[in-house]
Amino acid sequence: MQFKPWIKTSLILVSELITLATLALGVYILSGNLYETQARAQVIHSARQMLGKPYYWGSANPRRGFDCSGLVKYSHEQTRLHLPRTSASQYQLSRKVARDKLQPGDLVFFRTRARQVSHVGIYLGDKQFIHAPRRGKAVRVSSLDSTYWKKRYVGAGNYYTVWSQ
Repeated sequence: MQFKPWIKTSLILVSELITLATLALGVYILSGNLYETQARAQVIHSARQMLGKPYYWGSANPRRGFDCSGLVKYSHEQTRLHLPRTSASQYQLSRKVARDKLQPGDLVFFRTRARQVSHVGIYLGDKQFIHAPRRGKAVRVSSLDSTYWKKRYVGAGNYYTVWSQ
């Protein structure tokens, strides 16, 4: 079908306006790696904004503070990605990632007590992760290579593939 030049231009403009309106509403229409890269960056940005917030057990609220899984859940919700509430469930349901394949935005999981996963953080790159450590401490960045965390590391995973398929 042949369109007159002004119709082609109008269709392109309408298409661009729809795209911009969709993005303005926060609906991500990007697919594949481009979306995943943006989502990872947004998760990290959201978590970094919470540096210094107090640990507060059972909370995913930036005004009150966070526990470890609450920080992870909150940071992902800023990209409209909803995760399970507990670190054990987040680990269980995540797509597993090998330690040598970690990318910024992946989740890193630890056993700090008992037999199951009981702690989670967000990998930042360069063997660093952000997390809400424990009562009396604030959201901070720690090293995967520290003796404490290295001993307790269980694995890693993420939820981005759900969005990029």
